[in-house]
Amino acid sequence: MIDPDREELRIEEDMRWAGETDSRVSSDAKAALRKLQDARKELESELQKLKDRRDYLVGVVEGKIKPGVIDLPADEAQNIGTKIKLRLKGVRGLAIEKARDELGSLEDKIRSAQAKMSEIDDSTAGLRDRQSEAKARLAELTETLKAQRAIIRQVSMINQNISAMVSTFGWFNPYLLGRKCLDEMLITRGNLLRAKRSIQKRSEEISELDHKITLIKARLKSVLGEAYDGCLIPIVFKGGSSPEGKKFLDNDLTGEDIKSLNLSSKLSHPKTISGRADRLRSILWDRRFLISESLTEIGHLGELKAYARRLLQSARCKARIAQRVLDSKQETFAQVLDVAEGCLALRGLAAAYDEQSREAARRRERAVVAVDRFRSDL
Repeated sequence: MIDPDREELRIEEDMRWAGETDSRVSSDAKAALRKLQDARKELESELQKLKDRRDYLVGVVEGKIKPGVIDLPADEAQNIGTKIKLRLKGVRGLAIEKARDELGSLEDKIRSAQAKMSEIDDSTAGLRDRQSEAKARLAELTETLKAQRAIIRQVSMINQNISAMVSTFGWFNPYLLGRKCLDEMLITRGNLLRAKRSIQKRSEEISELDHKITLIKARLKSVLGEAYDGCLIPIVFKGGSSPEGKKFLDNDLTGEDIKSLNLSSKLSHPKTISGRADRLRSILWDRRFLISESLTEIGHLGELKAYARRLLQSARCKARIAQRVLDSKQETFAQVLDVAEGCLALRGLAAAYDEQSREAARRRERAVVAVDRFRSDL
């Protein structure tokens, strides 16, 4: 019902027109106001001169100011009538007469200047009002255009989601597809839960095997006494520095490691490690069968522990894979739901867009009228 690309281009053009017009209104208003202000300053200066002249003349008439030499044009100064008046009235009398004659025209000029200043003030106020109105109408238009653009972008996003789903699954009923996605999610979630249970079970099994090995080592230590740390560990396991020694200390010794120890040879012909170890080696020889059985049991448990670790690693790998698959299916499910909701929303969005379009047309018309009214008096 709506071509989002075409509509967004049209909206962008209208927003650009509104922005450029707003800038021109501001620029034209600034220039016009400057001219009015300059004209007012000139009138203020002229009015002040007129008022100063009026105050001077009033002072002459009222006798507050003593007139001096009267400046007359050359032809008037040589006029016989002027000479007679000067003889009859003197400088003061003639000055008062001329001041009274000039005051009438001067008051007319003052009133005219004040009227012009009032006109300029009215023009300035009117210009500011028309500027404010034009900018307000343009701002209203821009607000409506932004609302239009938000709707059209939402429509565009819904259309893209629908196109993506169609390209992936073909034309479909989104609700049926959503149900299938949910079933797939449940299957994957079951796989994930089984993998997590396996992880827990193997972790508990490893902990239990560790505990059994620790008990055997504790029993052996109890029987050997000081020979355990003083002779067994240094002679058989080289103080934990050999590969088998490290595994023994970490409870990771296996049956193959026991065979590679060559226990009988080490107990019968041990290399002297220290005086204390050499002194205690007879205790190991006397308990060699117990030591051999204990180490064999530890090796067996170590093999079970290594096997459990492999199973644990496999379970963790399965859990990671299941989690990634579940995340992917959840994302697809969310997209399908968005498409379903978008299909329902499209009709409402189309109606809202039509209403915003009509409102934008009305506001654009009011903006054009306001701008024309503003420009008419520039």
